[in-house]
Amino acid sequence: MIKRSIVTVLSLVVILWLAGASAWAQGRSGTSHPGGTGGASTPRGSSGSVNSSSTHGSNSSNSSNSSPGEVLSHNNGKLNTKLSAKLQSQGLLPAGTDLKTACAPFRTLGQCIAAIHVSHNLGGNCTFAGLTSAMTGTAPESLGKAIQGCDPHVSAKAAAKKATKQADTDIKDSESESGSSS
Repeated sequence: MIKRSIVTVLSLVVILWLAGASAWAQGRSGTSHPGGTGGASTPRGSSGSVNSSSTHGSNSSNSSNSSPGEVLSHNNGKLNTKLSAKLQSQGLLPAGTDLKTACAPFRTLGQCIAAIHVSHNLGGNCTFAGLTSAMTGTAPESLGKAIQGCDPHVSAKAAAKKATKQADTDIKDSESESGSSS
């Protein structure tokens, strides 16, 4: 009788342990990984939940799941004006370029700004047009995969992480300057 009880209790412990290990391996509920960015976090303004709040913390609500055009139109287009001016002052965006038009193919503003930074940081074969095509085409790739495709000799993970951080900073600064953050 005691042997049977011990076996039953041990069996229960093993079952509970396996169930817990399975749940742990899946991660926290409600978080998914948005196709990856070569191991780097997704920029502000992205809809992937790695970005939306878990990686970047203070992501403003008006840029979390909206298209670039919607985000740039907030506050009577002040964000568009401030962000365009900021990117132009850094030599990333040619004068007269409409940021809404340039970012229209992207799912999020953060992806677009990160791609702009990658094209500036790496130059050469990693053009903004090429990255846009790779990231928004019929088989959209992550920023990291797009970088790997245009320059296989560079660390795509590091380049994506750097551009993501730069994009996050640019958007955050422009939001605070324009009064668009919530």
